[in-house]
Amino acid sequence: MKIKLLRVPHYSYIKQSNQKMKCENFPPLAPAVITSYLRGKGIDIEQDDLNVKVHYDNVYNTDYSGRVDGKIFHDKERVMNFINGNRDSELENVGENILKKSNVDGFDLILLSIPSLIDISPLLSTLVIAKILKEKTGCKIIAGGGSGAELEIGMREGIIDYFGSEHGEVLSECFIRTVESGRDVDNIPGLSYLKDGVMYSNPNTTPIVLPCPDFDGIPL
Repeated sequence: MKIKLLRVPHYSYIKQSNQKMKCENFPPLAPAVITSYLRGKGIDIEQDDLNVKVHYDNVYNTDYSGRVDGKIFHDKERVMNFINGNRDSELENVGENILKKSNVDGFDLILLSIPSLIDISPLLSTLVIAKILKEKTGCKIIAGGGSGAELEIGMREGIIDYFGSEHGEVLSECFIRTVESGRDVDNIPGLSYLKDGVMYSNPNTTPIVLPCPDFDGIPL
């Protein structure tokens, strides 16, 4: 199974912010810990940080065609209409521009890591990215991290396959092992899934001792 973990973008819409890139400038800890855990279990995984790539290009890249106007991810009504099947060429272009910043072709499973929810933009960017990924590649998609009712809508629309509530390290390993062995994923701890129109959420596992993060693959 070919696997990739992507941290999705978020956009700070605080006009008073004096932070030039309007995003966290620290390397993302959660994806790096999940990657470290899985690699320690012998699972081959790639990772990338779309968030920092988007903001870096917006500030420093002189090629304006690759820039992303993140304010669009604060328009919930517009994004939800897009997710529900209404055509929106601007949202499509934004999502495609984001995904061009990383190789997403040829993966069987893509994990979308949602940053802490200081606003709704990470959830809405996740939905747009997941929709384009699903249409472009057909891969399985698990979203995890920040949660919200919008993700359930994404699952009901068929663009997100599963949601991981907590302890993404164990959940990801269990999911990968279960799928590779041909077993049913319904009992994986912490996994939320849709079955026959009903949403199920499995209880989480007990916390584990986390490994040191592995930032290989993250643009630093």
